[in-house]
Amino acid sequence: MRSTPQRPGKAQPAKKAAAKKGALPAAKAAVKKSAAPAKSPSPAKKRAAKAAPVKKAHPGSGTTAKASSRKRAGVAVPPVVPPPLRESRGGLACKWQQSMLVHGEGDLYGKPYRLLPWHREFNWRWFEVDPNSEMGPWWWLEGLVGAERGAVKTELLGALAMTEMAGPAQLRNCRSTPLVHIAAAALKQSGEMFRQVQIMAGGAKGREVTTAPLAGLFEVLDTTISFLDGRPGRIERVAAEAGTNEGGKTTLFLADELAEWTGRKADVFDVLNAATTKRIEPGRTIGISMAGRMKGAVPFDDDDPLLWKLYVRGLDEAKRSDSRYLFDWRTAPVVDWEDPASLEAALRKMRGADVTWSVKVRLREIMTRKIRRQQAQRLYLCQWPDRTMGGWLSESPGIWAENVAEDAIPEDGSDVVVGVDMALHSDHVGLIVAGRLSDGRVGWYPRSWVPDTSGRIDHADVFATIAGPLATRWKIKRVVYDPRFFELPARFLEDQGFTVVEFPQSPERLIPADQMLHQLVLDHQVVHPDDPALNDHAGNAAWTESERGRYLSKRKSGIAGKMDLIRAGSMATWELLAGDNTNHGAATAKAAPPNDGQFFRPAQRLNL
Repeated sequence: MRSTPQRPGKAQPAKKAAAKKGALPAAKAAVKKSAAPAKSPSPAKKRAAKAAPVKKAHPGSGTTAKASSRKRAGVAVPPVVPPPLRESRGGLACKWQQSMLVHGEGDLYGKPYRLLPWHREFNWRWFEVDPNSEMGPWWWLEGLVGAERGAVKTELLGALAMTEMAGPAQLRNCRSTPLVHIAAAALKQSGEMFRQVQIMAGGAKGREVTTAPLAGLFEVLDTTISFLDGRPGRIERVAAEAGTNEGGKTTLFLADELAEWTGRKADVFDVLNAATTKRIEPGRTIGISMAGRMKGAVPFDDDDPLLWKLYVRGLDEAKRSDSRYLFDWRTAPVVDWEDPASLEAALRKMRGADVTWSVKVRLREIMTRKIRRQQAQRLYLCQWPDRTMGGWLSESPGIWAENVAEDAIPEDGSDVVVGVDMALHSDHVGLIVAGRLSDGRVGWYPRSWVPDTSGRIDHADVFATIAGPLATRWKIKRVVYDPRFFELPARFLEDQGFTVVEFPQSPERLIPADQMLHQLVLDHQVVHPDDPALNDHAGNAAWTESERGRYLSKRKSGIAGKMDLIRAGSMATWELLAGDNTNHGAATAKAAPPNDGQFFRPAQRLNL
């Protein structure tokens, strides 16, 4: 039967402690002799072990939201209904880990290892048996675990590594030579993870852990753990940033904090994961992480982050009864960030709530804004932030929202610059009024136009807005514009007495302007009202690399939206702050006084 979950560090009853003490010599001998099969439980116990887990909630069902079949960016909801539990050796895994392992670094250093409830649930799932042995002894070949910060994820991986290396034969994934790779994105992070395993194995020379039941059985080095008696098998530490690892016939690959496996590091994951297929009976892979910084597409694109692709794949495979991909993602439901009760309820649904971390402490951090909401969403609730990966502000999540200000709009009557990013047909027009505020920051006022039912943009209304309400409210120093589509209205504005400035969309002009805007946003020196269209455009902008530097453009993904307001804002801010020192060249030619009939509204792109 499944034992009752205990909190870490809780003392064992005297009878259990005595039983454990008497079992250690036999267990050590079993490890030294490749662990003969343990005595099978009685049929009654087998039936109880099979039945009990079925009543448990599935580890990945920590949300009440229904699974969605919609295919758009960010719409990804973990499944609610768990697959039925097959015959499992999870009970044996739990018993062996708690009798033969100790806790690693932390408050419980060297004390007997105690599984958290979700650790037990994962063991029962992970050690489900393949009834037909079509792909080896186990049903699940891959797994993805999502858990919040402080849920004791790394120590679980350490326990699974030691189970594969030295556990009973019924729990190992090989007949003779275990080869375990434990990996993280960075060398430091992989070192922290490996130290947990070193302690469980008895510690390195000079740093022995005498309380570890497995002490003295292994040669524990800085990057490898192997049997002291020379038998084949080892645990290796790998850092993704160090490059690829082509060697080995891996029986178990454990990857920590997949949110950090970006760029070339994702290639290392693919190589190590592929190494599990070098044997007739394949090895297995477990990835574990908090949510990533940004979402990708659904279905995922090839250039989306590794974790997002694994996550979306898990959502898809969870719908299949024949899936060999264990998707165990615990996330909180949607919360009201202004409601403490809603936040507290969400926090209590997470894996380590009031067991390994305090709900009250985290609730206070969120409500007092000690931690940014976007960070709390990812780290504490294991939810994906709202914006897509690759955005121009992805290195500073939440910074755009931090620049919202009630006094962002320039004061009436002040000097301003108007930036216009114009379109012709079935597109979007963005306009930003940029002006200096009393404290030196740059404030923005956004306006935007969408096509009418015929797909046309009313250029006359854009001109009339600048020459009318905007000119009445502020002193317009200059109107800066993309000359591709705004040349005619610009000439009319010039005839009305406005100073108009062309801003060609070449890398030479865009790079300094966009770099300036980026730095101003990071320094909280550009503020804006909380305008939905502007916020959406900010989320759609991304960096494009060129030989001269990087500049802003739409994201490459096919789901990318508009970013015209950011382009208009970048031009206006550059002209406001640097325009007086810029050589604008000759003025544009004069034009006849405008009337609405003079505006040409083409149905396709016009080359002027």
